Amino acid sequence: MRWLRAVASTSCTAKVLGIRRGKPLLYIEEIDYDREGTPVMLSREWHVSEAFDVRINRQAQSTPMFSGR
Repeated sequence: MRWLRAVASTSCTAKVLGIRRGKPLLYIEEIDYDREGTPVMLSREWHVSEAFDVRINRQAQSTPMFSGR
């Protein structure tokens, strides 16, 4: 599962990324599951908009997606 949303940078993310607090960021959170549906990886990312473009390629899934617990 993936979630994308616009967020304002906090003091912590601003310091790490070298930007001003409150600057808009793209936040991406992703959970990957194994074949049995057990979560095996959590990824949280904050992206500065002028650093690069985000492109999304949506495809139908061939196997059922697990929703977690």
